[in-house]
Amino acid sequence: RLLTPWYELEVATGVDEALGLLGRARFDVVLCDVMMPSGGGERLFRTLLERDPAAARRVVFFTGGAVTEAARVFLRSQPQPVLEKPLDIAELARAAERLRTPQGDLH
Repeated sequence: RLLTPWYELEVATGVDEALGLLGRARFDVVLCDVMMPSGGGERLFRTLLERDPAAARRVVFFTGGAVTEAARVFLRSQPQPVLEKPLDIAELARAAERLRTPQGDLH
């Protein structure tokens, strides 16, 4: 709801639905909750790295607190922005802008 005044949004309720959307369209930014049905943000990100690395570079993770050690390790090991809930619009805008620059590329 916070983003609808500025962005056109598509919402997925889990990893499989998100991967389906990402397979059909290009998105400027992919907001991804770390904890979600069907494998969570790590599964989505790793699948995107294999299928569409450019889409993986547009992921911004958000979390209300990575509750598992595996989730914390994953977040520390990957290069994408991680934002804490509740999301701050200005912080999200800065993260999205970073993804549009060469520094946002994965190596």
